Amino acid sequence: MTREERLRYLADEIASTTKEIKELEGQKNSNKQEFFDLVEDEFRGRDYLLPIRTVDVPDVFFDKTDMGYEEFCDTRFPGWDIEHIEKNIAEHKTTFVMKKSPKLMGQAVTTDTVVVTKSVVEYGPEIDWETLKKERPDLWDAISKDVTHQIVDEERFTEALTEEPELLSILERHMKVREPSVKILSKVVKKNDDDEG
Repeated sequence: MTREERLRYLADEIASTTKEIKELEGQKNSNKQEFFDLVEDEFRGRDYLLPIRTVDVPDVFFDKTDMGYEEFCDTRFPGWDIEHIEKNIAEHKTTFVMKKSPKLMGQAVTTDTVVVTKSVVEYGPEIDWETLKKERPDLWDAISKDVTHQIVDEERFTEALTEEPELLSILERHMKVREPSVKILSKVVKKNDDDEG
């Protein structure tokens, strides 16, 4: 085979392999989506397995930030569905009862040859400096420092936490959290030599 013939042969092989890979990727994505859907359906049928979270937010937060309840939950608690909202006029607060979304529940399936796991990657929160400044400019001044954007000054934060222990619950309503991502992992199970035969 000449060099030119070998190059043409390899080009055809690369094109053929690339097509097979694309087809396999499509099949993998389809299988992955069906796997996710079946896991989600299992939790939808058994809501009692889903974690519940309750959060109290002073009404002053919504008054000063002009943020609606839905935006608050979407940006502070992505992956959680609102079950109930209760407005307590006497205590000037709103209570959110949320349930974890079934689509963000993980599960592992083990066969004789493989373990396939649906896992959820949740991201750490970051402070929404804009809403913090609107509701609590004193706290904004106390724990932030100027850079090209606001970051927590650890030393000042620790001092503020000592003076105001409920600081973490205040900051929670000013934390924005990225939408969790769902991943699938697959691991081949090794068989023991004793298992054969």
